[in-house]
Amino acid sequence: MESLYKKGANLPISLMFGDVRGATPDALLVPPLVGDPDINYKAIEGSLRPVLWTKVPTAQLFLRATDKDGNNLATDPLTVLEKVIARLNDDNMFPTIALEGEFYLLDPSKSPPEPLKPANGWPSFEGPQVHALEPLRDVQDFLNGVKDWQARSPSRLPPFFVNMVIANLK
Repeated sequence: MESLYKKGANLPISLMFGDVRGATPDALLVPPLVGDPDINYKAIEGSLRPVLWTKVPTAQLFLRATDKDGNNLATDPLTVLEKVIARLNDDNMFPTIALEGEFYLLDPSKSPPEPLKPANGWPSFEGPQVHALEPLRDVQDFLNGVKDWQARSPSRLPPFFVNMVIANLK
């Protein structure tokens, strides 16, 4: 593992251009990339994280493409993003992101799965409830369970997300 941070590993150049499913767009596999040559990738410090949805303990590690001298490759997506952010910062603009946590509780005993009936016996809400707090009250026991689990396993979910949802219930 240590060598991934120091030396890196030779992997196909197309790795950095994969889509969200990991597939390489066909257009990249024609000249000049015939044969998909290897380049060096180094692990990004602090990016090793558990993959929580797998049955077998698994982790993911982010990599960056480097040239033969160990410098970040200009076509590496992270390098491109850093350059764009630097240009925006030079113009006194500071891009930010906002993440939205969205989930659905389904009854796995139904085929196909249906929305879980509220434990309070009330009828379920139909359709998405984007700004309503009442549906959250219906699943308050579940959300409190998630918060308790988070307290016991702090690396599993960002605490701000769990606390934000719980705070909206009060």
